[in-house]
Amino acid sequence: MSKQVIAWLCLLGLTSFNVIAEENKIDPFTTIAATVSLQDIEKKLYLADYQNAVYEKNRSTFYHGKPPEAEAEKVKTEVWDTMIENTLLWLVYENEGLENLDRSSIAIEVAEYDDKYADDKRWESMKDNVLAMIERRLIRNKISELMKTKFEQSITVTDQETR
Repeated sequence: MSKQVIAWLCLLGLTSFNVIAEENKIDPFTTIAATVSLQDIEKKLYLADYQNAVYEKNRSTFYHGKPPEAEAEKVKTEVWDTMIENTLLWLVYENEGLENLDRSSIAIEVAEYDDKYADDKRWESMKDNVLAMIERRLIRNKISELMKTKFEQSITVTDQETR
């Protein structure tokens, strides 16, 4: 089942095939790659989220979506660092009580994914896991943008003061 889900997601362009997941028969949707904590709040990073992010980075950066061998580890490290940073921003966001995130655009995008693959028989068996992964990614990215904007707006240094 796990092998089918990973292969299907490769076809959808949502994640990459992971040899480790196949060999160990692990489910990337439930396998926790890391847990990031801030005070009493914690967020889990799942293997499928990481695989998806690496795949997307490779696809958007390299010709044919395959990095040169020398770059492969660098990409994985960059993706991991970005995921951790965005997760930490999410934790800070929740810790500061800013949980009024407008989720309407996220819900629309998740619904679009669901509609796109609704006719496929295999979609029903993996839909919940994939949509949860997509929603986590969208929330993480949106909160990261909000927090970075909030930080930039809080800086009140003029050009003259900078000089």
